[in-house]
Amino acid sequence: MQSDVASVCSAVLQWLVCGEEVQPLVTQFLRPVLCSGDSAASDAVLQHYVQQQLGELHQQQWLLGEQHEALWEDKLHAVCRAINNLQTRVSCMTACVAHACVPWSAGTEQLCVEALQAAEQDGGAAGQRYSLQLLEHRRLATLKVTLGRHGLRITELSGPSTAQVSGLHCAGGSVCAGAALQELRVMLQALQQLHTLLHTYRLRVPLQQYMQVSDVASVCNAVLY
Repeated sequence: MQSDVASVCSAVLQWLVCGEEVQPLVTQFLRPVLCSGDSAASDAVLQHYVQQQLGELHQQQWLLGEQHEALWEDKLHAVCRAINNLQTRVSCMTACVAHACVPWSAGTEQLCVEALQAAEQDGGAAGQRYSLQLLEHRRLATLKVTLGRHGLRITELSGPSTAQVSGLHCAGGSVCAGAALQELRVMLQALQQLHTLLHTYRLRVPLQQYMQVSDVASVCNAVLY
């Protein structure tokens, strides 16, 4: 029965066009009709929908352009807000933040703030864990934007705290030999930020790629100092 309810809910939610339509659907149909007023059952159905939709996305996307809201954000954010159980709601919000495109849209920024407030309201170990995860995701999004501005990119992160860096590309590496002084300063600043952020996030870089970045840093240091 629960799987049937989840299937019906998913089909109806997929039909909706915008997030504003989610709350009326939940309060007027899903909770009273499909789940017979059972709040826990409706929360489970909504959580399943969020997890299902996020599972179809590419994790940790890069846009590095204007802050456009992804097509899925408006609806899934509304679904998260319709969940009654505090921990379940925070869990779904955190998952949406983790899958958000970079740079974050205004909607993701707002969802992160709401999730942090809800996690603080929870006050337990789970709330503290979600708070730490949300703050890590926020820092990681900032890291991606910062590195992207300087032509540096880290790909295929397995998580915000401990990650395997499988690709590190330095777009300015070939420019260092004859670039203008300002360009060298920018590159050096980016490399210094990269060194600090790699340490902060405990990112592991393959030796060969690390040596390539070190070579660029050596050229910059030799010219500047």
